[in-house]
Amino acid sequence: ICCAPSNSGDYSIPNTVTTICKKAFHGCDGLTSVTLPDSVKTIQDQAFCNCKSLATITIPASVESLGVDLFVQCPNLSKFVVSGENQGIKMVEDVLYHKEMSRLVWCSPKKSGNCEIPSTVKTIDAKAFGLCKKLLSVTIPDSITEIPHRTFISCSELEKVSIPSSVVSIGEKAFFNCSTLTLVTIPGSVVSIGECAFSMCFGLTSITIPDSVTSIGCNAFEGDSSLTSITLPGSITSIKNSMFERCSSLSSITIPDSVTFIGDSAFKECSSLTLITIPDSVYFIGDSAFKE
Repeated sequence: ICCAPSNSGDYSIPNTVTTICKKAFHGCDGLTSVTLPDSVKTIQDQAFCNCKSLATITIPASVESLGVDLFVQCPNLSKFVVSGENQGIKMVEDVLYHKEMSRLVWCSPKKSGNCEIPSTVKTIDAKAFGLCKKLLSVTIPDSITEIPHRTFISCSELEKVSIPSSVVSIGEKAFFNCSTLTLVTIPGSVVSIGECAFSMCFGLTSITIPDSVTSIGCNAFEGDSSLTSITLPGSITSIKNSMFERCSSLSSITIPDSVTFIGDSAFKECSSLTLITIPDSVYFIGDSAFKE
C-alpha cells in the first residue's frame, strides 16, 4: 500500500505483491531503482510520482494495467526495462506505451533529439513528456485526437511540434514553459485551446489560430515575449483574462467582430502594442485590460 518516503537506494518489491497502489512510492526521494516481481499485475495512478532520484525501474511481463501520472516529477528516470515478453506494454526507444490500450504512458526526461510517436498510439497521458528537457521535436500521429493537459510542460529545448489534423483539443498548460518553441501549426481541426496552453513560450514569434477554434482559455499566451503577431479567428466570442499579458513584442492586433468580451489584464504589459482595433460588438472591457 505504501512505501516509506525515507526508502533509499535499490528496492525489490516482495514477490507476494500483486498490486502497486496509488501513490505507493510517492515522495521516496532517495529511491534510485525499483524491481517489480512477476507477481505484479497492476500499477495504479501516481505510484512512483515525485521519486526525484529514481533512475531505473524494471517492469515484469506480468503487468497488465498501468495507471496515469506514474512517473510525474521523476526527473532522473532514464532507464525503463520491460522484462520478458509482454504483448501489452512496449518500449520504443525512451517511450513507454500500452499497446493493447493504445496509450502513451511516459517519455523519458532524458529523451533527446526527435521523437516520433508510434502510429498505434491513440491516447497520450497527461504530462507524458513533461520535463523532457532534451527533446527537440515531436511528430504526433493522426491517431491522436487530444493533446491533454501538461503533455509537454517545461520541455525547455523543444523547438518544433507537428500537430496532425486529427487533434480537436489542446489542453491546459500543454506547452507551458516550452521556452525555445519557435514553430507550431494549429490545424483546422482544433476547436479548443486550454488555459496557459502556450504560456511562457518565449521563442514563439507568431501563431495563426484557425477559424475552427471557438474557445481559448485564460493566460493562453501569457508571457510570450517574442510574439510579434497573432491571427485571431472570427469564431471566438471572448478574449479571456490575461490571454496576452506580458506579450511585450506584440505591436498590433485586430479583434474580430465576433468578440463581445475582453477580460481583465488581457493585454496588460504589452509595451509594444501601438495599434489595436476594437469592434462595435465589444460590450465589456475588464480591469487593466490595456495597462502598461
